[in-house]
Parts: sequence; structure tokens; C-alpha cells
Amino acid sequence: MLATSTFLRALGLGAVLGLSISTARGNLLIDTLDNHPGTGVPSQSSEAGSVASAPTAGTVLGTERDLRLIRNGGSGMIFAQAFNGTFTFMWGNIGADTDATFELIYDGSDGDFSNVDFVGLRNGAAQGVNLTADGATGILLSGLHLNVAAASARNLRLTVWTDATHSSTRLLFPSNNTTQDQTFFFSDLSGSADLTNIGAIRLSFMGTVGGSLRLDGISTIPEPATFALLLLSLPTLASRRRRAPGR
Repeated sequence: MLATSTFLRALGLGAVLGLSISTARGNLLIDTLDNHPGTGVPSQSSEAGSVASAPTAGTVLGTERDLRLIRNGGSGMIFAQAFNGTFTFMWGNIGADTDATFELIYDGSDGDFSNVDFVGLRNGAAQGVNLTADGATGILLSGLHLNVAAASARNLRLTVWTDATHSSTRLLFPSNNTTQDQTFFFSDLSGSADLTNIGAIRLSFMGTVGGSLRLDGISTIPEPATFALLLLSLPTLASRRRRAPGR
């Protein structure tokens, strides 16, 4: 699977060549990861959280991002924030005793980080978000970087709901000490959610014995053919551009 950065570079080249390329096909923006104030869990507390409304239309699905931090064990620092397109989560020192979880929840503008509104993205309507629109095949976490002790547990989970009784989930185990684009393919989800009618989305991560995680963006990904056709056409289009009269 090609990375989002490759796709964006291709789009940029297309613009230089005078092409009209839409970024909307199969690419639903879920979160640009901007402007969420730093949130921490005090050493003797078990949980903290905060809510951030989208400062700019179209930057967060449902116009609100809920952040929940949970202490599962230990007494070290737990902190998270989103700033300038990057989400950062830190829990204790690497190899220390702190175990923690973060949750990023997209369930509409309910002002509540502790509970999931399973139909919040419907915004009072009968239809929720269609994650498979335009042939999208999964949800992409861009620029994921994890730094933990070798023996640390590291569980990354995506859960989506159509309503309170219909959900689907997928658990992944990201690699340590490498920057990667991590994909939750829809075909790998287990459960009964209708992916054409989603009312809430939650991304969660659980890490043990201290560490840090960085993430640069969350979106759906286009069908593979969209990438392939675009990239295969670029060399020909560039050649035509160079041979165009007056150049």
C-alpha cells in the first residue's frame, strides 16, 4: 500500500503539470490532528480527558475530537496533545512501570470525552458516515511512530459503531522504533457494523512500561486502482508537458 505522503507528492506533481486531480475520491479526512491542548493525568489519578472543537471546518470528522487518557498501572506521567498536525502521547519513562491507554473518539459534538455517543456522527439524521464512499478500502494512520521498551505490550485498536448494538473492531500491533503508515483495512474488521452508516469511531492505544507515540493524520484510503492509475500516468503526462508548444 502506498503511503499518503506518496499520494500527496503525486497530487502536487499533477498540479505542476496543469492537471485537475481531486483529493476527494476515496479519501475522507477524519482528523488533521491540530489544536488540542495538552492533557495530563496526575500521578495519583486514574483518568483524565478533554474535548476540542474543530477550529476550521473539515479538519475533524463530526467537528469535535474527544481525548481520553487512562492509567492502567504505575504512577508515571501520562500526557497527550495535538499540535500543528501531530498527535503525541507519552506515558512514564521507557522501561518504567507506567501502563496507559489513550482514546481518540469521533462521535459528533457532544462535549463528553468519557462516553461514546454511538450515533453521534448522524447528527440527528438517519444516515451516518459512509466510510466506504468512492471505493475507500480502509483507515490510514499516517506517520505513526512508536518508541517503547522491547518487551512492552503495544495494542492499537480501531472500533466503529453503527449504533449501540452493531460495532466492528480490529486490533493491530505496530512495530517499534520506526515511522510507518499503519492501515486498518475494512476487510479485516470483525463485527456487525454497517460501514456505510457509521455513527461513531474510536482509535485507542494501550502501552505498558512507559513509552511514547506520535501520529500525523487519520483518513480513509482510496481503492488501490486510484493510486495506480495516477502514478502510472504521471511520466507520460510529464513528457507531454515538456513537449507542449511554447516550452
